[in-house]
Amino acid sequence: MKHGILIYGPTPLFGGQLGANKQNLISALFGVGNNKKLVQAVKNQIVTNQLDWHFDFDQTESNPQEIMNQGTDLIVVLPELVKKFDTGSIPTNSLIELTSTEYHQNDVTRIISYMKQQS
Repeated sequence: MKHGILIYGPTPLFGGQLGANKQNLISALFGVGNNKKLVQAVKNQIVTNQLDWHFDFDQTESNPQEIMNQGTDLIVVLPELVKKFDTGSIPTNSLIELTSTEYHQNDVTRIISYMKQQS
């Protein structure tokens, strides 16, 4: 089974412990671009498409070395974190940087397309 994660907080070096893995206040209040909804949408599509994938939140506080040590096959980064996440050791072919539109509309098309190609 392949494994994908959602990076939803900056690398601690760029945002510190207080910035790591926190939900955006606007997203939480208005339910748009909600991290939980995005992850659930991916999980639903995995089941619908019968893909041999697991997708969940990053548990490493956005530590690229730990992410690679876990053997993660897909890393999805939220739009506002593109410049706050250290992608140095992560292969670009396993990284998807969501657009603002994809995030706010919970559009998981590119994520699922990638998973289908890698299955």
